[in-house]
Amino acid sequence: MDEKDFFEAVYRVINKYNQKTKQPRQYPTGQLLYGSEVHTMTVIGGRGRVTAKQLAALQGITKGAVSQMTQKLLQKGLIQKEPSPAGRGEVFLSLTAAGKTVYDSHLAFHENLLAELAVLVRELPQESRETLEKMLCVVEHALDQYE
Repeated sequence: MDEKDFFEAVYRVINKYNQKTKQPRQYPTGQLLYGSEVHTMTVIGGRGRVTAKQLAALQGITKGAVSQMTQKLLQKGLIQKEPSPAGRGEVFLSLTAAGKTVYDSHLAFHENLLAELAVLVRELPQESRETLEKMLCVVEHALDQYE
């Protein structure tokens, strides 16, 4: 694979990811959910409970975007709010039983994908892994700079 083919493959993967996350997918709860909704639930489920401020930081999005997303998930009965025992008006977000069902389903998908990738990564020499990591950092940095 030459450089041009490699870069075209990277763009193809990015474009497919963007297209897939814009299309809703049906989950075991019977609900159609967008990737952004499920990924928000994955962050919450992976930590048990989080504040909106923490969720914004963990996802790299604004608190306003978190507010919009959590409203949707609250209306769908997938997350719940609970006041912090410490008070101070702080509110924790956590998954409902239906939210945990979606979380578990999505987690299984990721575990299968990561298992496949892990086999390939283990076959790579350490130098190749380091080069791949550097390349991903360059792509991430470019996306951070993209306007």
